[in-house]
Amino acid sequence: MVSLQPPILLPSSPFPSRSIPRLSPELIDTIIDYLHDDKSTLCRFALVSRRWVRSTRFHLFHHIRVLASDEHPGREFTPFVQFLCHNAHIGPFIRELEFCGSEARSDISLCDGFGILDDEQFLPILQRLPYLHTVILNQVSIIAPDSSRWTELVVPLRKLVFSEIYSDCDGLLWLTHMLPPNTFHILDPIPVPRKLLPAFQLSPPDTLPLLRHLDALVVESRNDPMALGKIDGLMPFSMPDLNSLELTLELDGRDQIARLEAFIESKGKKAKHLRLDIGDIEIFQKEPDKVDLAVLCPELQSLHICFFSSWPSDLAVHWSYGARVIAKAPPTLRRITVGMVTANDSRTFAPEMDWKSFETTLLEMKELEYIRFQSEGDRDGFRTTAECAQPLDSVWQDSLTKNLPSLQKKGLLKFLE
Repeated sequence: MVSLQPPILLPSSPFPSRSIPRLSPELIDTIIDYLHDDKSTLCRFALVSRRWVRSTRFHLFHHIRVLASDEHPGREFTPFVQFLCHNAHIGPFIRELEFCGSEARSDISLCDGFGILDDEQFLPILQRLPYLHTVILNQVSIIAPDSSRWTELVVPLRKLVFSEIYSDCDGLLWLTHMLPPNTFHILDPIPVPRKLLPAFQLSPPDTLPLLRHLDALVVESRNDPMALGKIDGLMPFSMPDLNSLELTLELDGRDQIARLEAFIESKGKKAKHLRLDIGDIEIFQKEPDKVDLAVLCPELQSLHICFFSSWPSDLAVHWSYGARVIAKAPPTLRRITVGMVTANDSRTFAPEMDWKSFETTLLEMKELEYIRFQSEGDRDGFRTTAECAQPLDSVWQDSLTKNLPSLQKKGLLKFLE
């Protein structure tokens, strides 16, 4: 007798896993884009398949941070040169390159621990990064080659960031010649060299580079009274097409106001945007006629001014200073941003000031499109302070809406969302 067994159902395909629907390339790219900053997850996704590898490589190698090697004195970045030579397929994915010296330094004013970057290291790196658009120099000492060896290689950048770099005149000239940036971001103090090198501002004018394509100059140096003196070296640079100027500085005396004005005027004659964040602005109370924007920036269209204070009494001084600066703005001004840093003190929500006069000044600006208030955030990495802004506290928003009713009625009062 033959026993009957239930039939065995076989899959239509000998490889059932291949019949499972796959994610579309568009969906894969969307997922990977969303995880741009999550490097650990991206590394795991890169193991899924070749398709996922192609999508993740751009994000994994988008920003590369290269640390100076203690094993190669004087050639601290040689290991990275060797890495690129043996992994040529990685270079096209690198967009942002950050050079970092040793973080263990005995004195911030000296170049101990700075990674040395010269042409024998820098040029081979640049030649292997065809799509590089940002270079960040953090605790790096720039050594320029002899002028007869200056290469014709020029790599236009979106952004060049200086953070505590060390260099002489030749080093800076060589660097700006080879890497003409669209945005030049000077971050934190530049160390003072051991020996007194030739003053940058005394170099012959015909030897200084013409930063014709420079669109934005950002100088941020908080808690450093010498910062204004350290950027005087930029005075001889010609920046004819500068569109945006952002300054975050400390001033330690009235004599520095004239130097600040001279710097703004020399760079901002054609500027359309100005961000002014000046610590210790009480000194402006003694110089009421200073910082005349109509003279310094006659074509200004956008003004970003910061009230940096945590005490109610100081905040009133900041408001008074800001009101005077705005009152002297050119008639071309259209947009005003007020960045605020205040304590969570109820008294700061109603500073003692002439709100009516402040509002009247703004209403008299025929071209004004809006005045926007926001909270100045802490700087995040190598993003500018302005890029780290946050929405203003709701209590402050209510207070400003109450004290500036005419601006609110005309739709000129805005808040960062």
